[in-house]
Amino acid sequence: MTKKNTITILISLLFFTSIFNFGTTNASAATQDVTLTTNQSSSSTSRVTATKNLLLIINNKGDKTIHYTIFKNGEAWLIGSDYFPGEVLQDKYNVAPGEYSVRLYCGTRYTPTTGCKATGTLTSDW
Repeated sequence: MTKKNTITILISLLFFTSIFNFGTTNASAATQDVTLTTNQSSSSTSRVTATKNLLLIINNKGDKTIHYTIFKNGEAWLIGSDYFPGEVLQDKYNVAPGEYSVRLYCGTRYTPTTGCKATGTLTSDW
């Protein structure tokens, strides 16, 4: 086999491999966790890339009220309600593509404090 034939075969293989792999990438779910401890007034997740939806779960494990804000590309996108001790939130959102994160706050929106215990999970494209 000549060098020219070998190069032709390799180029053909690469071409056919790229045809069969084209368009097969799928978005995969990404999850970020957040924990709000008693010495913090707020805590946030890192960003997750979402293309179609988000799942937010928050568990208020303490004896004080908490609230949350979802950020899109670093700007407040949705300001959540107050959640009382023992309450668990599980919400689903249809979203436009972007980078999302959630921040938990101890206290109400109008009276920030410390002493809360809460956990949260933000999952994209589940």
